Parts: sequence; C-alpha cells; structure tokens
Amino acid sequence: AAPAAAADAFTGQVVAQGDLMVSTTSGVKDGDGGAAPGRVDVYRRKSVGWQWEARLAPTSGGGPFGSDCCVSLADGQISVRVGNARWVFAREGTSWIAKPGVTP
Repeated sequence: AAPAAAADAFTGQVVAQGDLMVSTTSGVKDGDGGAAPGRVDVYRRKSVGWQWEARLAPTSGGGPFGSDCCVSLADGQISVRVGNARWVFAREGTSWIAKPGVTP
C-alpha cells in the first residue's frame, strides 16, 4: 500500500524490473473534481509482498511532476520524462537521488 493520501489505483504507467516497480499517477481526480499533479511512486518486492518505498520529485523541495510523465527502468535506475525534460534517479542508501547534470 502507498502512504496516506496516495491514490488507491494506478492511473498511469506501471513498470517493473526484478524486485523494483515504479508507477505513475497522472492527474488523479480528487473528491472536489480537481486534479492532483502527477506522481511517481517506487515499490520494492519484499517477502511479504510489494511495499511502497519512495515518491520521486523533480526538485529537492519535493514538488510533483507534471500531469503526464513517462518512466523507465534500467540497471536499477529510474528515468522520468516529462515533455523534453528528463530526470534519472539512483538509489543511494535508503533514498532515491536525482543524478547531477541530468535534470533540465
């Protein structure tokens, strides 16, 4: 399960590789008819099943991605593309960090 206030369904892409899964939620509708910005959530398979690990953000302030984003996985790194902008995240310790020099 994702953390509180997260969507209870995937509305974008789901990409998996080994024990890592990434999902996007693009423009989820809230109860008031508005749309929440796009999110990218990371899950890891554990012995008890898939568990939420992190929510990726394009800035250190933790703001969301745009309403439409595409993700891919390669060699344990996560690539997020929104329009012409691209971010690559790598796991460092227990955190996912945007690699320097890749962000727009």
